[in-house]
Amino acid sequence: MSVVTQKETETGDLTPTFDWMAPRYESQTDAVSWGRYDGWLRDLMTIAEGFSPRRVVDLGCGTGRLLEKLYRRHPDWDLVGVDAAAHMLDEITVPVNRVHARLQEWAPRHPREFDLALMSFVLRDQADPGAALRAVHQALKPGGHLAVLETHTPKGWAGRGFEAYFYQWLPRWGDWSLTKDWPYRPEEAPYRWLARSHRRWHRGDQMPTWLKEAGFRNVETRRPVSDVVMVWTAEA
Repeated sequence: MSVVTQKETETGDLTPTFDWMAPRYESQTDAVSWGRYDGWLRDLMTIAEGFSPRRVVDLGCGTGRLLEKLYRRHPDWDLVGVDAAAHMLDEITVPVNRVHARLQEWAPRHPREFDLALMSFVLRDQADPGAALRAVHQALKPGGHLAVLETHTPKGWAGRGFEAYFYQWLPRWGDWSLTKDWPYRPEEAPYRWLARSHRRWHRGDQMPTWLKEAGFRNVETRRPVSDVVMVWTAEA
């Protein structure tokens, strides 16, 4: 495995990090979300069901928890999971199509193939989110939909507590316990990266602009601004 360098992480290449995280990703995501991760995915699944798709791609599918939920509920759907980290794909336990590829390289090769694209905690780490959304738009059928789940600094008093947790406590928790065996540069440890990544993202205030510039319409937010995650949906 290659050493994770500052250059790699600044350009959004987190493949070595996620390959290393794969065996612990599910349990640790449950832990750092204080048990809310599963509920967020269930809510995203409910949104997906509202679009009545037949062909669905989960971009940056990771270990496939969302795909598993969709497969158990809708075994007749044609489900595809795309991820750049091969070890994350190895963790998927349901019989869906798994594709080892980078989002922006894969999407243009599948024009107008999908009814629905899902992205959960992926867009924030793209080097150019706007370019990633333009690529996703190419893979959707006219009238198809995109649903994006991402971290979100709450508005109001809750935002201060969220920032203290994300920017101060979480990196320390990672260093002391969650990823104390991280073998590469300490400053590039996963939860230190997560804190920096979200600091740049904040509330994803540019999402409506990025989506419209990518060719999407009917952009909606699907969660209250006081929440620690946000879902955006849009139509291709």
